[in-house]
Amino acid sequence: MKKKLPFGFLVCLVMVFVACSNYKDSDNGNIFEMKSKQDKNETITNENGKIICMSDITHDGSTDEIIIDYSGTQVDDQKLVSIKVYSDSGEKEIWETSLALPHAGWGTYYIVEQNEEKELLYYIREESQGEYACYYKLFHLNNTGQEEIIDEYSIETEDDIKLFDKRTKEYLDNSVLLISTYGGELNFFISKK
Repeated sequence: MKKKLPFGFLVCLVMVFVACSNYKDSDNGNIFEMKSKQDKNETITNENGKIICMSDITHDGSTDEIIIDYSGTQVDDQKLVSIKVYSDSGEKEIWETSLALPHAGWGTYYIVEQNEEKELLYYIREESQGEYACYYKLFHLNNTGQEEIIDEYSIETEDDIKLFDKRTKEYLDNSVLLISTYGGELNFFISKK
């Protein structure tokens, strides 16, 4: 029996391919460049369910590879999307995390430019029936893959939502979406947030 892909996932893939075909002309704020096998200046590689981005997330002056693997890893019937960072020209994996398509695994990663440095922003903002689960962590990695946290904040009540939004506004204004699984759909660096 064939499994059908959800319509939203197919739409997302079409959007990624359309965005990628025009990505050279789009403005990513020079926050990161993408890697391509055909042309080193091209902006993206999307092969076999993997996307490779290049950015200096370790702040060591060399470009690190960020690989988003959405090829279909299943854990307990949940589709996971892995995010790995490689240093030393892609030879050494130094960091890994994952997001999931089911609600409990939703999350978003952005690349933020701050003080001419590139940072990762992990961001969750959910509200349901007056309950809030909002969290962000702005960080970069050292050469061994340890997170060096610059800013971190969470809230759980409506009273604090304005402060949370105020704290994240500057980061989001200077960021590019790396990956999001909100709504159970994959979204990749299609638009500047």
